[in-house]
Amino acid sequence: MISTTTSAVWLDRTELWSQSKLGAASAGDRVAVTLILPSELLPRGDYSIRLSGLSSSGDLELVGRYYFRSSPHGPGRG
Repeated sequence: MISTTTSAVWLDRTELWSQSKLGAASAGDRVAVTLILPSELLPRGDYSIRLSGLSSSGDLELVGRYYFRSSPHGPGRG
C-alpha cells in the first residue's frame, strides 16, 4: 500500500466525510490507519467507513469496510 484514503458514509451510501493521503503504520503483521472524525458530522446513527488504498500498480482498491454506531456522550446528552 502506498497511501490510503477513507470515507465515512451513512448506510444509505451518502458520503459525509472523506480524507485522502492518510498514513499507514505497521502493527506486527498488520497495517494500522488512525483517523479522527469531526464529531459534529456524526449525529446519532449507524455508519460505515470504507478504507481504500493504492496498490503497487497504482490502482485504487477496497481494503475493508468497517461499521460503527455514533451515540451521544457527556453530561446532558442522551
